[in-house]
Amino acid sequence: FGGLRIAGLSGIYKHHDYTRGHHESLPYNESTIRSLYHIRDFEVYRLLQLQQPVDIFLSHDWPTNIARYGNTAQLLARKAFLRAEVESGTLGSPPGAQLLAELRPAYWFAAHLHTNSSSSTRGGSGFPTTRFLALDKCLPGRDFLQVIEVDAPGPPELHYDEEWLAVLRTTHHHTNLAFKHAPLPGRTGRGLGGKVRGGR
Repeated sequence: FGGLRIAGLSGIYKHHDYTRGHHESLPYNESTIRSLYHIRDFEVYRLLQLQQPVDIFLSHDWPTNIARYGNTAQLLARKAFLRAEVESGTLGSPPGAQLLAELRPAYWFAAHLHTNSSSSTRGGSGFPTTRFLALDKCLPGRDFLQVIEVDAPGPPELHYDEEWLAVLRTTHHHTNLAFKHAPLPGRTGRGLGGKVRGGR
């Protein structure tokens, strides 16, 4: 939008569903009505194929360990029950942390923990700093809204992302609708390279 590249990952991370296919179908039962909003490795695999910079990333989950880069004391004062997860490095989504490390967006916005939190993570040489912001639930008296100005290089119009369309086209045959896991090529990193470029 407006020349800004916006990516996202919808849903929450549950390790027992992460490598399964999108097997849920109507009518849902008590299990599938929950598992259908759990993220899968296939979505993360697709995002990891992106080569061009991402400006803004949206997710429900926080990336693992992102809390360590902000005001941890303030977070724990509001959410004391998170202490064990913060100290053990298990708070948040491991796939989210992988995407943060690989894509290095300028901004990352999240939700899930129903509290306000902000932090910045510095990339290595040549990589930008990512500004992270999570907001509270949309309820009276809660800190659920902030306005951030982001410079947009283009007009206020929505456009398809050509590289992302190429990723979708090139990976479509890996779509898994079964309960069991189906292996993905180059699943831990950016394994498509020239195939994506050729799929445009």
